[in-house]
Amino acid sequence: MEKKEKKKNKNNVLLIIGLVLLIVVIGVGYASLYENLEINGTANIGKSTWSITFDNIQPVTGSVTPSTPPYVMGETTTLSYTVALNKPGDFYEFRVDVVNEGSLSAALTSQTLTGGESYNFIIHDVKMVSGSNLIAVPSDLVLAPHGETGDTITLDVKVEYDRENASAEYLSATIPPINLQYAMNFEQA
Repeated sequence: MEKKEKKKNKNNVLLIIGLVLLIVVIGVGYASLYENLEINGTANIGKSTWSITFDNIQPVTGSVTPSTPPYVMGETTTLSYTVALNKPGDFYEFRVDVVNEGSLSAALTSQTLTGGESYNFIIHDVKMVSGSNLIAVPSDLVLAPHGETGDTITLDVKVEYDRENASAEYLSATIPPINLQYAMNFEQA
């Protein structure tokens, strides 16, 4: 009886090894049949890149001079600047190009304005330049890949001391410079 069990176990082991080898042979055979890529015509395969940048920052005439002009924070899509708005009506405004220098389309996922929250009289706003008009930045904004129409937009960023919302305590007080930031977040479209 022991001989029968040993023979049965040996047969089971051989069967398992045979099945494993069969699966390997089928896999290799399938791969070898489908390893060639056939292209009729011309094909160029290049590296895809991702690069959204701020460029060409220009102040608007009539603005106060910022304590720290707008600059890009590291390799991000965040602008930072510091401005002193000392009296009602003071404002700082600038225009900036948002450029897709990459080979992939980029969809806007969010934008944030921070700084000046502790003052109820600070109005901080961003609009997109469309011809001679300023419009809201579309929530479904997509920048085309570099070199294509739609790879660049111009934004108008403005911070203002609003007389109507300023309380009496601030109208006569010296307001320290305010650190402000504007950030745009994108993902592949």
